Amino acid sequence: MRLDTWVRTLRIDVDAVRFVKIDTQGHEAHVFSGAPELLARPGVVWELEFSPRHLQKAGREPAALIAHMQGVFTHFIDLNPHAPGERVRPIVELAEALVYLERSFTNLLAYKRLA
Repeated sequence: MRLDTWVRTLRIDVDAVRFVKIDTQGHEAHVFSGAPELLARPGVVWELEFSPRHLQKAGREPAALIAHMQGVFTHFIDLNPHAPGERVRPIVELAEALVYLERSFTNLLAYKRLA
């Protein structure tokens, strides 16, 4: 079931949603594909695991997920305390920021900065 459909089915008050966590072992891109309405809502922070290896096993390229995120969010935070670079970064820097991940993973917070 698509996330947007699930939210409607459960009659979740989307105005009260401020945080969404997804850890789907490489299927994060699938979740995003099923949540265009929730992704469009301002003020929602998304946490996701970013694992190039798991994404590829699930049939998605990491670059495609990065491109999708760049079309939705304005900023991100890499939760790895050893990640290089600034803590809060513009989403356009996401691909560059994740180069350090070869066979590893990290958790990201992604959000749209409110105007």
